Amino acid sequence: MLTSVIGKLPVTRAVKLGAVRSWLRKVSNMRVLLLADHCNPEFSSEPLVGYNTCRSIVEQVDEAVVVTQIRNRDAIERAGMAGAEVVYLDTEYIARPIWKISKALRLGADSGTALKVITQYFFERDLWRRFGPDLAAGRFDIVHRVTPISSAIPCPLASWSPTPLVIGPVNGGLPYPPKFGSVLRKEGEWLRYIRGGWRLLPWAGATYSEPAVILAAFEHTIAKLPSDCHDRVIDMPETGADPGRFARDQTRDWNGPLTFLFAGRLVPFKCADVAISAFAQSDILRQHRLVIVGDGPERPALEKLVTENDLQDCVTFKGWMPQAEVARHMEMSHAFVFPSIRDAGAGAMVEAMMSGLAPVAVNYGPFRQMLTTDCSLLITLGDRAAHVEGYLQAMERLATDPALCRRLGETARQRALDLFSWTARARKIKQAYEWALGQRTKRPDFYTTDA
Repeated sequence: MLTSVIGKLPVTRAVKLGAVRSWLRKVSNMRVLLLADHCNPEFSSEPLVGYNTCRSIVEQVDEAVVVTQIRNRDAIERAGMAGAEVVYLDTEYIARPIWKISKALRLGADSGTALKVITQYFFERDLWRRFGPDLAAGRFDIVHRVTPISSAIPCPLASWSPTPLVIGPVNGGLPYPPKFGSVLRKEGEWLRYIRGGWRLLPWAGATYSEPAVILAAFEHTIAKLPSDCHDRVIDMPETGADPGRFARDQTRDWNGPLTFLFAGRLVPFKCADVAISAFAQSDILRQHRLVIVGDGPERPALEKLVTENDLQDCVTFKGWMPQAEVARHMEMSHAFVFPSIRDAGAGAMVEAMMSGLAPVAVNYGPFRQMLTTDCSLLITLGDRAAHVEGYLQAMERLATDPALCRRLGETARQRALDLFSWTARARKIKQAYEWALGQRTKRPDFYTTDA
């Protein structure tokens, strides 16, 4: 077998036997070093995405070492990492003070990113001290920085590592819609006005000039990346969902009122008030139910809006709950109503799709690619009044046509199974590794189901 393979290689007498052996090893094995500062199965958002991404990749490659923060040790050891070696770095000496500063200043997500630049440098510096000799010796075929997700956080390792580097999926740069400037100010995202300044940071240039492959989520992120890296970019969202948790046998009842579900943080840009206002203006919707799962600073104002419009009988607040409980509510609901105007990743939407809910979302940002007209109702984004009217009409359409609601949900579920399961995503990521190593000539396309 070995002789026949060597015989087919385009080698000359100048090719050393060591190079041939190296090529054969890469064809038959895939050894990956995964970096995920944020990687925790018991948290939500980015840490959960980091954990699920790493674990699913581990199951697709021959050997993987996952490197993360020591704060994640207990949770990872309880959940496991599919048998992979996990190395824990202790950079709490810098991470904890930075976290306290962020909380004290009440920084929003984008503004807090500026402080994460500091913690990421120390994490990658300590990783390089630990694994630099291994990388120089060729222990790994690929180094993959899975988190942080923000596209504005430089990667110092890009300048140091001799091993082919993959970063991402990164996400960021989605602007606030022009007619929602008041929401931006309410969110406190004042650093958005100088976001492009990240390019002046140390290692910023190498972050996108050196990697072999850049996984970038959605068109809005890719548009903000340096143009000279676009030939190495694969459009791939960072979000996914577990079919074992969100695509089980459905228990929803189609014989009574429909349940419209909102799940997410109750913060200004999620616009849960739009769904409530739509219910307040519709006699049809008042005959159905709106369930709001999540918590946050906007909850008192939302509860007041419900009281003022006498919606207590049809609008219910469930508060924050673990992911397993969110999954249970998704199983019992019929449609997922998500008026968010600036949801960069939209993990809740993928979970809702996997659960078979009919999606109602804005035709903006990630939803332009995640959703299709075959599986959702997409709302053209205007000002707030148009936003409310758009959701009112879409929800009334589903309420008066349950068959349509059911059909959209079934199509959304299949799309999620095909594209957004963690396993499906990991297979695409492995294809990206193969492309980086020259084992695959065609750039992988996330939005197709080809092998």
